[in-house]
Amino acid sequence: MAPLTAQVDARDSARIVFSQAVTLKEATSYLWRQPPLQPDAIRPDPVERSLAGRQRCYLINKADLDLVFSLQHGLANEYVKRIKPIMSKGSVELPRWVPPHVRQTILNGSLPNGVHHFPGVKPWGDVVAWINRSGGYVSIEVYEEYPDDIDYYLGITRGDGHQARLLHQVYTGYNRDMRYFVEEKGLSPDSARSEIRRINDELFKLVIEATVMMLNCGTGISAVHNSIRSSYSQVAETAERTGYASTKSQEAVEEIRLSQEEYRAALKQVFPGQYLDAVTRTVDEIGQRAAERVVKNPAFVKAVQNEDWTLAGTLFHSAAKEEARTLPAGALPPGWTLTAEHTIQSGAGGSRADVLLQGPALEAIEFDWKTTGRSALSSGARKEMAKHAGQITVNIGAKLTKQESRSWVDYVRPLLPSLFR
Repeated sequence: MAPLTAQVDARDSARIVFSQAVTLKEATSYLWRQPPLQPDAIRPDPVERSLAGRQRCYLINKADLDLVFSLQHGLANEYVKRIKPIMSKGSVELPRWVPPHVRQTILNGSLPNGVHHFPGVKPWGDVVAWINRSGGYVSIEVYEEYPDDIDYYLGITRGDGHQARLLHQVYTGYNRDMRYFVEEKGLSPDSARSEIRRINDELFKLVIEATVMMLNCGTGISAVHNSIRSSYSQVAETAERTGYASTKSQEAVEEIRLSQEEYRAALKQVFPGQYLDAVTRTVDEIGQRAAERVVKNPAFVKAVQNEDWTLAGTLFHSAAKEEARTLPAGALPPGWTLTAEHTIQSGAGGSRADVLLQGPALEAIEFDWKTTGRSALSSGARKEMAKHAGQITVNIGAKLTKQESRSWVDYVRPLLPSLFR
């Protein structure tokens, strides 16, 4: 067997790609002489589905310079080339759009580690500074939040309300995602942008191109405005086509009436809005029963405590498979069948459906268990589902009418509330 090697992904420097599939423990042993103490040092890349706890891609916390500079096998040098830290004798330059008083506050050394917000110049949002002191260096990253005012986007689209609302949803959604990853998950802004692009590569690469321009020290905010204006039609079209944003009016909403009993039963579901659909309701019930089964497994609880989401996901998949096998007769509408872990195509390049339902009119519905909704939106996950769709048509001869991902965490969280913040 060839010796194990690893390299930094050229497109995403937070991702380490190994030459062969390894466990989390094996990846850690290869990368560092001593296992790092930081709990968020390394984690499996959620885009890749592991096999028996092994996979090739892992994500490291590249914002921690102590962690990065202690990497073995020449990987630390790769990060030194990319990071190019400013030594104490060098001058520090922030982008021109940072207001002078904010610039002075950031650079005078008085701010502690963490995230700091400063009011931006309207219509733009806050100037956000992220500061990290580790390994003898001070790492400073700044960015400015996109405008929240719909009038700004009306100006961009020259009064086109439809496209303005789409842009507003995209850019304010980007603001929320950045706050989530930077302030709640503790990522650096650069790592947060990588994570956001991984979730929806096609859409957010357009947004991030404008953001990268913003980070250029010689760029004024007017250049960023011009970048947004030049790409707005492509951003709006991509947002609507991918389903990220929509401007459908309330007139398109259908009113559905339920009895009190049906309403109470629907509220017991993880996805109450799908209660009246017998097929999706059955899958929801499988997820709930799988959660009840798996939380009794000490190995699963330990995996969640250790944030070993790969192992936890594998155990949930197994529990869901068992629950699907014991599905009571009459749970589905007449003519419908349900199989779990269904092999769509075997061998290299094949695929497997977590839950596959087939109906009397040769229709098919696929459900996929994911850790989170965000991981389901990644480019890798979407490509995998597209492959499933083609293979279902060719190998099964069914007409695929729906594909849907379900977060197993949503089913488990109510049963283990102390383990999920």
